Amino acid sequence: MARRRWSRRKKRAVFSLLALCLLCALYAIFIESRWLQITRIELHLAKLPARLDGLRIVHLTDIHYPRGLDAAYFRRVVRETNALNPDLVLITGDFIARAAEDADGCAHLLAGLRATEGVYGVLGNHDYWTSAAYVARALRREGITVLRNQSVAIQRGGARLWIVGLNDHWKRADDLPAAMRGVPAATEPVILLVHEPDFADIAAREPIDLQLSGHAHGGLVWIPGLGAPILPQLCRKYPRGLYRVNAMYLYSNRGIGVIPILNLPFRFNARPEIALITLRAGAGPSHPAPRVRRP
Repeated sequence: MARRRWSRRKKRAVFSLLALCLLCALYAIFIESRWLQITRIELHLAKLPARLDGLRIVHLTDIHYPRGLDAAYFRRVVRETNALNPDLVLITGDFIARAAEDADGCAHLLAGLRATEGVYGVLGNHDYWTSAAYVARALRREGITVLRNQSVAIQRGGARLWIVGLNDHWKRADDLPAAMRGVPAATEPVILLVHEPDFADIAAREPIDLQLSGHAHGGLVWIPGLGAPILPQLCRKYPRGLYRVNAMYLYSNRGIGVIPILNLPFRFNARPEIALITLRAGAGPSHPAPRVRRP
């Protein structure tokens, strides 16, 4: 009798565990993978001119168009971004996932983005694994400025903020000295766009104020207390959120798209993210408080 009761308990426990796993999988596939989160951050940059105080930046990354998600979802990303009234939209790579031709549809979609100072981006490892040249051409045709080891100055009334964009670090196509050439970084603020967040250990040696990256998708699956079971290389040190690396801020965005499992979108405790970063002039407290990391 005791053995039979123990056997029934084991069966109930196994059934309950399987049911919980199924519910978690359904949630991850049908709810969280499309559950957009707007993350609001305010950062004080000591070199930011007063005329640029309050500049609003929307940071997007890892679109991976169109794998596992429908067009309505991506159109909602564009609407939500525009509703934030950004001055700048900055995109840190992986516009597509498998086929270079998908860049045409992705670029057409992103052409709907509106920002007073423009939309800028860099390429990621998936863009390079297909065709970096094709992806860059498709984006530029739709008015998106692609920075490939290049820099551009955003100006307001004589005050300047520099956007520096690198080719993909994983593919060893990056050239930070070339991208920084002509940038008076000692006296004027610099935002670096690079796909892989762990590049921060290199960038923090330079007078760069803020690095924006993606690549990790926030782990896609993030187990409370344990973190992500799997992270790709070059995002294992700074996989998600706000950090301070030496004097430089780093924001590692969880991204918009997914890497599907069995062609199904999947996220658990790693919601897709649109980051709104408001820049403030001068030293001061920033919220949320960054975790301090040093290379």
